Formats: sequence, structure tokens, C-alpha cells
Amino acid sequence: MYFKGYNLGAKAVEFLIGAQGEAIRESVSILGGIVIGAVSATWVSVTTSLTLYNDAGKPYLELQNKLNEVFPGLLTAVFIVICWFLMAKKQMSPIKVMLLLVVVAFVGVFVGFFDPRLTY
Repeated sequence: MYFKGYNLGAKAVEFLIGAQGEAIRESVSILGGIVIGAVSATWVSVTTSLTLYNDAGKPYLELQNKLNEVFPGLLTAVFIVICWFLMAKKQMSPIKVMLLLVVVAFVGVFVGFFDPRLTY
């Protein structure tokens, strides 16, 4: 019984530090990224308040309405794809990506592109 337990324990440790364990850890990490992306896509809606006015002062283009006609949630999807690209392809850490998003959001609200009234 002692040797059987020792053999099973050795196989378990070999599995955890071997190639299969590495593949499982990477898969769990990817799944976590997908879940986080899905949660952020359903909880946070990125909208723009950019409106172009004609000479009479009446709005002739409300960008968010046009984007919603093409693809509702387009800005949110674009930001999620950009975050994925930065983390997966450019090997940026999630903390750096989050800080970059905070800076982009601050500048976007400051210049009037993003709508500061986010809906949750």
C-alpha cells in the first residue's frame, strides 16, 4: 500500500509539473480571460456622446445612434478586442491594459467623445 500511494503521488506531481499540467493551466487562464471579457461586455456599455451639428445648431449626426443601427454594442466589442490583442499578441500585462483603459476613458470623456453616463 505504501508503494502504491508513493507511485500515485509521484504520478500526480509529474502531471502537475509536466506538459499536461502546463496545458491545463494555460487553458484555465484562457477560459478566465474569456469569462472576464464576457462579463465586461455584458456589464459595461461603452457609448459615445459625439454629436455633429449643422449651421442652424441642430444635430445632423448622432454617432451613437448610427453605431447602434449598424451593430449595437460596437464600441464595447472594439475595446474588448483591443484588450485581447494587447494581452495576447503584445504580451501586455492585464494591469497595464487596465491602466491604459483608464487613461483612454479619462481623455475620451474630457474631449467629449465618450458618454460619462455609463450604464450597468
